[in-house]
Amino acid sequence: MQTSDTPKKSPLAKNPGYLSPQQRAPRKSRTVLKCVTLLAVLLLVNSVLSWLLEPYLGPSEEMWRNFRQNTQIDTVYVGTSQCLQGINPAVLDEAHGGASYNMATNMQSLANSCDAIQTAIRDFHIRNAFLVIDHEILDLDRSDNFRADQSYWHAKAVTEPSIRRRIADDFTFMTSPAFFGKPASLTYLTPWVYNRTASLSLNLKEKLSGKLLDTAGHRTAQGFLPSQEALSPDLSFITWDEAAEWDKTAVSLQDLSISEENRSELIRIRELCAENNVALTVMVVPYPNWLSIYRLEDYLATDRTIAEIFAEDGFDFYDFNLILPEYFDPSGNENYSDVGHMNEKGADRFSSFLGAFLNARESGEDVRSWFRE
Repeated sequence: MQTSDTPKKSPLAKNPGYLSPQQRAPRKSRTVLKCVTLLAVLLLVNSVLSWLLEPYLGPSEEMWRNFRQNTQIDTVYVGTSQCLQGINPAVLDEAHGGASYNMATNMQSLANSCDAIQTAIRDFHIRNAFLVIDHEILDLDRSDNFRADQSYWHAKAVTEPSIRRRIADDFTFMTSPAFFGKPASLTYLTPWVYNRTASLSLNLKEKLSGKLLDTAGHRTAQGFLPSQEALSPDLSFITWDEAAEWDKTAVSLQDLSISEENRSELIRIRELCAENNVALTVMVVPYPNWLSIYRLEDYLATDRTIAEIFAEDGFDFYDFNLILPEYFDPSGNENYSDVGHMNEKGADRFSSFLGAFLNARESGEDVRSWFRE
């Protein structure tokens, strides 16, 4: 039995692992210091890898930097690489007038096309916008296309004129319902993962010199990406007259559909332009293999759906794959760099024609009669 005179055992005697508050404080400090040190090392490694591997001027960053260097823009073109390589603003402006800029980026989602138009409205109070529809992405949700979205938003953020806007862009992407809680929202912070150079040596030379040393594959000041490549003249594609028979025999044709997410984005673009008094034109830039990979019936049904969506606010939709050859003939392999994109020659031809087309529309001519029904 313990009496009041019996010495009390210390907590340490009862529990050898016990640490007094005075002993615990240094241990907590060391743990915090280790975490901070580890975080600092990770940030340093990420910064070094980003500097080494991110291109000196990547495609999305070049679009945003050129955009921000403009002093006047009244028209923008948005969409995927089909728009990027298919519309030359310099040629179109000469034929039609105005000051336009190509904001297209590789695999640009419809959500990002909407953001590009919104940014152009905010920064330049544009009066006209052209949305180029790429059938390939109509059934792709943003989460299916996360690298393109990461590149778009990271490039937009790093070119912002203020820290506040940069943080807002980063926050917008990382908390987007399409990516929040998914790996893409975290890897967004490591841009070297999704935006890497193909030539480390050239990249280092350009970063050290602070200028482009090889301009091939880069945009013009108005955002157009020229290509000197040309399709082989030996390649052939299904024509309008051959399509019906081809659809009966071909076994590998791709299905065409518009996802619910993208349908909502099309409506959002329509409403954005209507609310801001922006004249929106929706269009398809010609590409040579459209009848070779899609069923004509599906293709025309998709076009009708797109046209109906935008007609609700009085906006026009034109599919230039359906243009009658007496007005413009988009065929000819010499006009394309590959089966889905125009080269510089084809883009200049099409841009000059598009300018004349817009002039005819504004003069009151019935340009809808220029297309196959």
